[in-house]
Amino acid sequence: MRRLLIAAVLALSLGQSFAAPPEAQIPFANKGGIIDWQVVDMKTVLLKDRGGRWYKATLLGTCFDLPTATNRLSFQSNPNGTFDKFSSILVGDQQRCQLASLVESAAPPKKSKAVATPPT
Repeated sequence: MRRLLIAAVLALSLGQSFAAPPEAQIPFANKGGIIDWQVVDMKTVLLKDRGGRWYKATLLGTCFDLPTATNRLSFQSNPNGTFDKFSSILVGDQQRCQLASLVESAAPPKKSKAVATPPT
C-alpha cells in the first residue's frame, strides 16, 4: 500500500512539472497590440505586445510562405480584438495560417552585430 501511495505521489509530481504552459491572449491586437514579431520557422512566430511581453505562436500546420514574408504579415484577431489560439496570421494577401497555440515566451535572442576586421 505504501509503495502504491509513493508511486501515485511521484506520478502526480512528474505530471505537474511537465504540464503545458497556459494559453495566452494579447489584448487589443486589433488596435496595435502586437508591436513586433520574429519568424522562427514555418510553424512558429514570436510576437511582442505593447507591454513588452513575448509570446510563442505555434501554427496548426505548415505555413510555407512564412519565412520569406516577414514584412507582409498581418494578424487576424477575434471579434473582441484579442489575439489567441483561435486567431490566425495572414501571410501576404493569400495564405491564412491558423494558430494551434499561443503561450508566453522568453524574448528571442538578440542578433549579434558583425564586427568588420580591417585587412592586414
